[in-house]
Amino acid sequence: MLELDTPYMLRNDGKLISCKELMIHPYINKLPTSAKNRKAAYDFLIANGELNNYEWFLKYSNNTEVKKLLTELIANKIAEKDLDSILDKLSFETNQEFCRVRTSGKFLSTTTGREIYFRISSIGINWFDNIWQILNDNKALVDYVSICTDAKAKNYDVYYKYRGIELNKLPIEDFLTLPGKPIIEKLEENDNKALPEIYEELDLSKEFK
Repeated sequence: MLELDTPYMLRNDGKLISCKELMIHPYINKLPTSAKNRKAAYDFLIANGELNNYEWFLKYSNNTEVKKLLTELIANKIAEKDLDSILDKLSFETNQEFCRVRTSGKFLSTTTGREIYFRISSIGINWFDNIWQILNDNKALVDYVSICTDAKAKNYDVYYKYRGIELNKLPIEDFLTLPGKPIIEKLEENDNKALPEIYEELDLSKEFK
């Protein structure tokens, strides 16, 4: 069962992992592009909690390449010239493997609202079935669901839509009874702005463009 006002990470195999001990979601943070001294920038990240993120993903990731790179980072075996490419790789792979979830509020909150947010950071990953199952299992605890892009991972904050319905505080029963077979996996360009849409599995090209 879910707990209110709690962050979770949803892995793409359906496993929901509590981050209550962290209170925030883990990320693989990249080095600031403005930093001229890359090693100093990396040392600053480590001194400010980045190691906790590495250890979390090392524990819970199922990606063998991610585990290998994280092990080398923790052991300080990555050459300075490779730091940017390694962090970029880890950021992409972990954003593909995990979806960030929080109950009660979209971000860190002191409320106990009966709602849940799913923040999508991946490209081409269908989270719909996993989200549906979590909501069905916890419909006695939460009343509303919101699904949006992960602003930190994607650099923009937009709610998903399905058949013109914005998934922003949608009643749980309305989500569980959505018609068709929705998939959460595709981005369409509209006036040079990437807008996330939910499509039906059997027709991705016609009705929802």
